[in-house]
Amino acid sequence: MSEWSLLLPFFIFLSGVGLIWLLPKRLSWVISVLTPLISGWVAWQVLQPGVQLNVAFMDYLLNPVHVDPLGLMMVGLFHIAAFIGALFISPIQDRLQHGALLAYLAGGIGVVMAGDWLSFFVFFEIIALSGAALVLARRDEVATQAGIRYFVFQVAAGVTVLAGILLHANQTGDWSVGPVALTGWAGWLLLLGFGIKTGFPLVHIWLVDAYPKASIAGLAVLVAVTTKVGVLALMRTFPGEGALIPIGVVMALWPIAYVLTENNLRRVLAYSMMVQLGLMVVAVGVGTPTALDGVALHIVMDVFFKMTLFMAMALIFVHFNTTNADRLGGLAKHWPVIGVCVVVAVLANIALPLTGAFISKKLMLSAIETSELPHILYWVLVSLSVVGLLYGWVRIAWRVFLSGDQSGMGSTRIPNAPGVQQLALMIPVALLLITGIWPGLLDDLRPYGSATEVFTSKKILAQLVMLGSAGLVYWVLSRFGLGLPRMYEPKLYDVEVIYRFLLVTLPAQIRHAWSAGVNVVRAPIVRGAQWIGHPKWPLQHLGQSWPIGAMALWAALIFAVLLVLGILNR
Repeated sequence: MSEWSLLLPFFIFLSGVGLIWLLPKRLSWVISVLTPLISGWVAWQVLQPGVQLNVAFMDYLLNPVHVDPLGLMMVGLFHIAAFIGALFISPIQDRLQHGALLAYLAGGIGVVMAGDWLSFFVFFEIIALSGAALVLARRDEVATQAGIRYFVFQVAAGVTVLAGILLHANQTGDWSVGPVALTGWAGWLLLLGFGIKTGFPLVHIWLVDAYPKASIAGLAVLVAVTTKVGVLALMRTFPGEGALIPIGVVMALWPIAYVLTENNLRRVLAYSMMVQLGLMVVAVGVGTPTALDGVALHIVMDVFFKMTLFMAMALIFVHFNTTNADRLGGLAKHWPVIGVCVVVAVLANIALPLTGAFISKKLMLSAIETSELPHILYWVLVSLSVVGLLYGWVRIAWRVFLSGDQSGMGSTRIPNAPGVQQLALMIPVALLLITGIWPGLLDDLRPYGSATEVFTSKKILAQLVMLGSAGLVYWVLSRFGLGLPRMYEPKLYDVEVIYRFLLVTLPAQIRHAWSAGVNVVRAPIVRGAQWIGHPKWPLQHLGQSWPIGAMALWAALIFAVLLVLGILNR
């Protein structure tokens, strides 16, 4: 089979986008559901670790496909995510959402297979464009503004990465995707560009702004690609880079106050993504095979449980036009299947044993524990499971689905969600449970070949004791009225205030100061011009038309003066 067949999965997704726009709208869902199935079958046939595609381009030899175990696992993940997302939005007849979803996953597939920086950048930008379309597809003012801000940040990431690529290639002559040292501008630019994509602190605001405001398709699949591609890029370029450890610790701790106080549950989930991503960034900084295997597997598990939770929030938003915690409650009796899916996803979010996320998270924590990271920071990262218990179990699973109806919704008739959308939630939940009950399945997927065993009675007992203790402490505190606030949580501002000041307030103040300064300088000039133009000014006649004789007289006088000066100089 031709080497060009290695690009077939990518081109099948792009062909699906074209067919969605060419064929009748009612067939959009059929195309979007069938595309990942067909592409997945082709990928299964043609993609194997070690195969690659080399293309001569001008004076360079490009490598748009270089399959390794990590990339192959991510290709499989993106196909599953595309199928789940397409299934979830199948009741929606919207070409833009179906087409953007396929293009978005196509870009993700291309990035994880790219072996050279030029191909990597092209696919990187496809993700940016299609991701912005997934936000804009909601088609209202809020989503439009958020989509534009999302696109600006993604363009900034792309430009920064391109600058780093060009500098790196110019200095080394190497265009292949691989480790880059943080010894010059090239490395730091790549780190910044990938950091924007991953959601590093201070450049994370696009994540918590755009994800909660996206279209239904965006809520379903945005969690699967953009930030995960950022983490994967860090794994390929900066494994074991110590600078990532403090960044990841800050990233994991930054959103805690927001996930515990934010009322909008879509924003709660967006902030909670930063906790998981921060833990992954720390593990990439540790850089051992165990740590990197943990990161790779946790990317998969995070996509599964976060997709489940975001899709549940999408259904709630569609039916109730809100995801505010103080306006919801008791949904499990109306949506029992969705309630079970949410509970399992939340349990995976807190790494409960018998879910796949327990294996992946314990791999990362085991690697971090045996690294040179101070133990106090290790225990801080371990305790993040407790935070996950609070915001996940208490605020989402219990408050919205399992508790009694405290929102007045019981008197309203709540229609059941379409069966195909419930099936879309059940697929990732089933995968979380299967990989947790049979952890040996994940051992075969470890791309870096580590052999660390984490599914042991000691680690399981330790996790259960920690989570149980946290739950008991919270229950006691709630009995004394110290539980999480349920209504009217305080509004906490994030770094958007900095951007708002730098991009809106400060330019307005500069324009105001400039106008004031111009007025100060212009006022005396205007007054002087008015004085000169006054009829009683002694030299007023100099500004009037002169008769020819007067002009000749003045010319003669000037020449006479020049003649005298010339004689004196001699």
